[in-house]
Amino acid sequence: MHGVGVELAGQFLVAAGDNAERIRNEAAFAKLCGVAPQPASSGRTTGRHRLSRGGDRAANSALCITTIVRMRHHQPTRDYGERRTTEGLSKREITAA
Repeated sequence: MHGVGVELAGQFLVAAGDNAERIRNEAAFAKLCGVAPQPASSGRTTGRHRLSRGGDRAANSALCITTIVRMRHHQPTRDYGERRTTEGLSKREITAA
């Protein structure tokens, strides 16, 4: 996979291997990495989310590095970022989505 080297893949395997019973689908892996969206709307705004603060910090770091590399060097991911930017989202909102 573009943007995932030996070290990052190893980190994902360690996170998945230590918690094999917890990973049933992509949503469970996102929660394990600490990137699952949680509602964060106030009385004035709705539809906003923030990322969960729990999870495996090393897996979260590996996922963040992968995202940054793909946003810079992988053309389909760059196209996605440009499309979401034209929809009015910030870079932070794009990477969190």
